[in-house]
Amino acid sequence: MVHLLGRNPDAMTRLKPVSLCRFGFQRTLLLLLLGWMSGNHADGQSTNFNFSGQVQQYTVPPCVNQIQVQLRGAKGGGFAGGNGATVNATLNVTPGQVLEIRVGGLGGCPVAGYNGGGVGKAANVAANASCGGGGASDIRVAPYGLANRLAVAAGGGGMGGGTTDAIGGAGGCATGTAGTSPFGVGGGAATQFSGGAGGPPWNGNGQAGAVGASGVGGAGGTDLSFNFGPGGGGGAGFWGGGGGGSDCFGSGSLGGGGGGGGSSLTPAGGTCTGGNVTGNGLVTITPIGGLALNVTPASPFFCPGGSVTLNITGADTYAWSGGEGLSAYTGNSVVAQPGSTTTYTVVGTTAACTDSTTVTVTVGNTPVIHITPPNPSLCTGDPVTLTASGAATYSWSPSTGLNVSAGPVVVANPGQATTYTVTGTAQGCSAQATVTVAFEVEVETTAYLCPGATYNLPDGTTTNAAGTYVANFVTALGCDSTITTELVPAQTYNLTASTTLCAGSVYTLPNGTEVDVSGTYPVVLQAFTGCDSLVTTVVDILPVLQSAQSIALCDGETALLPDGTSTQIAGTYAIAIPSSIGCDSTVVTTVFVNENYNQVLQETTCANVPYLLPDGTVAPGPGTYPFALTSTAGCDSNVVIQLQVAPAYQLTLNPSICAGSSYLLPNGQSVQSSGVYPVPLVTSAGCDSIITVQLVVNPLPQLNLGVASAYCFDQTVVPLSPSPAGGTLTGPTVQGFNLVHNGVAPGNYNVQYNYTDANGCSATSTATYVYTPAIVPDFVGAARCSELRLENLSNGGAGDLDYTWRANGTIFSEFPSPTFGFPTDGLYEIVLTAVDEYGCTNSVTEVFDLEESLDLTGFQIPNVITPNDDNWNDVLRLPYAAEECLRYELLVFNRWGGQVYRQTHQTAPFAGVDEQGSPLADGLYYFTFETVDFACGSRPELKNWCTGTLQILR
Repeated sequence: MVHLLGRNPDAMTRLKPVSLCRFGFQRTLLLLLLGWMSGNHADGQSTNFNFSGQVQQYTVPPCVNQIQVQLRGAKGGGFAGGNGATVNATLNVTPGQVLEIRVGGLGGCPVAGYNGGGVGKAANVAANASCGGGGASDIRVAPYGLANRLAVAAGGGGMGGGTTDAIGGAGGCATGTAGTSPFGVGGGAATQFSGGAGGPPWNGNGQAGAVGASGVGGAGGTDLSFNFGPGGGGGAGFWGGGGGGSDCFGSGSLGGGGGGGGSSLTPAGGTCTGGNVTGNGLVTITPIGGLALNVTPASPFFCPGGSVTLNITGADTYAWSGGEGLSAYTGNSVVAQPGSTTTYTVVGTTAACTDSTTVTVTVGNTPVIHITPPNPSLCTGDPVTLTASGAATYSWSPSTGLNVSAGPVVVANPGQATTYTVTGTAQGCSAQATVTVAFEVEVETTAYLCPGATYNLPDGTTTNAAGTYVANFVTALGCDSTITTELVPAQTYNLTASTTLCAGSVYTLPNGTEVDVSGTYPVVLQAFTGCDSLVTTVVDILPVLQSAQSIALCDGETALLPDGTSTQIAGTYAIAIPSSIGCDSTVVTTVFVNENYNQVLQETTCANVPYLLPDGTVAPGPGTYPFALTSTAGCDSNVVIQLQVAPAYQLTLNPSICAGSSYLLPNGQSVQSSGVYPVPLVTSAGCDSIITVQLVVNPLPQLNLGVASAYCFDQTVVPLSPSPAGGTLTGPTVQGFNLVHNGVAPGNYNVQYNYTDANGCSATSTATYVYTPAIVPDFVGAARCSELRLENLSNGGAGDLDYTWRANGTIFSEFPSPTFGFPTDGLYEIVLTAVDEYGCTNSVTEVFDLEESLDLTGFQIPNVITPNDDNWNDVLRLPYAAEECLRYELLVFNRWGGQVYRQTHQTAPFAGVDEQGSPLADGLYYFTFETVDFACGSRPELKNWCTGTLQILR
């Protein structure tokens, strides 16, 4: 009989695991290629980086040299935590550059926000804990240390602990906001140059908050005496805010100071808004453009009949499309002359990428100008008003006889018939119209009549006689007019003149022609009367004599010229001397004046290069050196050399870098190994110098996360102590420096540790561990024949499970479903322990009240069998309970005492055959019966059956 007394589900034991194109010129092809080329554009699509608790990366797309970024720092922990800041900026980047993104996490209570939030502190109860500062959001370039941040949006300070819930300072811009509190003092605000000060405690028994540092908020102060009112953590940022001071009081209203807000790093030209982020941080990156294509003019315009030249820069080759009217469809300069306003697309291409832009060419409208009245007249002597229409502005010309020269309406009163032109302009385009103002003409004129000629009079008649002629007519504009012509007889002339010239002279004839050769020159001239006359000129050219000489002087000497004069000035002197034939002869004297030099020479030499003076000696150093010399022309000269000595340097630099980084030597060479690098250079003064670089390459930190290969399902909080201390631990299950598995599904998890040492060298180490599934051991048991038969119902765990069974503390089996033979009646505590492949264990216990279930009442051994295969009494069978439970031996003997069969609880029952299977003869046989469990005579039920007879009948 089995009595289930109870199960202890908490009876578990834990075994800790062991740590283990080019374009063609045909326009059709260009248009087909435009769509294909668009694939190399920077698409301008924004990328959002949400809070993940780990470092993320962004690779700058091809052809992108600028990105627009928005960074949002995280809010400090608690409902009274300070809000984070927002930074917007444009950053210069290079295509393919890899940026690291760290998105600030919301502070917890007391957990610090990811990326630099200052940690809060626990208290006596969870509600009194202070909260961690919000993490900063930043963008970094290689090698990705704090010094490599391009932009930072600050996080807010954490809420103070206790019952007053002090307000954390907001993440700010140039400076953050200090935390507040009525008791423990809030943490100070970060600036652009230092972290915020830690807030002091309420009294001397408390603890001050920690000072903020570069990128990291200060930790809140602990309530050392009562553990009631700790301070909040400072917000992260360019510099972190200070931690709040603790309260350190035992009752009543109490609370530590809120953490101070961090400061932001705003790039030049960017903007910053403090205290406007109420949750986790966010970083958004939007690439700007591809190529910087620029078309000039930006707003091209021309009037009908004109054109405009379009120029573009920013790429190597260009393809134009979008309509007719272009002088070419490739090139950086084209002439546009469309018939109407047209938008053109131009695609620019470099070796790396392609981009496009558009330009709209606007074609203006030519105004149509009208003038009223169309046929104005001044025949009456009254002025006439002229009105222009069809444009916006008007200009009249000539201005003669007009009251004004601009505007749509003018009054004309000319002294004679005049044609006026008005220019009208509308929207940049102009047109003209003309109008003639008629006038009454009364003209008197005098004309000359040449001998033998006729004259055409104004009325169309001709005459060859002198006199006065009057012509009356009406003008084409309708005015009566009179022209009086006084016709006067004129004379003609035939003159001869002669002239003599010296060679080299020029004579001008009456018609303006110049001659320098002897000869007779007839010239026909028209007199002022309009009649032709003849003037004949005879020109005679006489020869001249010429000679040349040169004189060299020193400055200050005098030269005597052929005419007896003297000079000290260099130059060419042509002296005319009368000759015997009447023309002057010329002596050309060239005078050279050589300088007497008085020079001051500014000379520079290097300290390591000797300077040779004009006298052949070496200058001992800088100074002034005068010398009296004679020039090659024999003239005295004075030379003063003012010598300066430029330094030649030998400098030693002692830089350091981190392993894996490069250092750029002064000569532009990049090196990565420690060593001494002498670099010869030339100074701006041309002096050879040596700069010796003694480069130290600091090793990257060697990190040890201390993460096991697996953690069992019941290890809900696992503290970690990565080394060296002081880094940042991240991962989906990381809270501070604990692995927290509450609510976490079994599976594989990553933990990353980022650390930057005192040399500024950073390293990252990542470990993966298994959080195992829970093991659920279970079983049921049933007792029979002094045996407890156990069925294993366990599940869960990682991999196949191993089992250990204990009865009252003693191991009795390691099989999955064993049988436990109990020797005596009583209570038995059965414990099943299951172990998975990682050594994780769990146990379950059940207590059984076990009694022997063998009932031998009425035991007997049949004395007859009938093995005739009729399935009735064919074999020798013991009672059911005995057959199931007893361990026995029954021996069958023939009448001569020979054993013919041995029957046990494990063999087939006796069926009238011997042990070789041969049938036995019918008749009487004898048997003996013994049990292992009992002495045959010790049980009343058995004592009569220790021996007996058995008959076989067929």
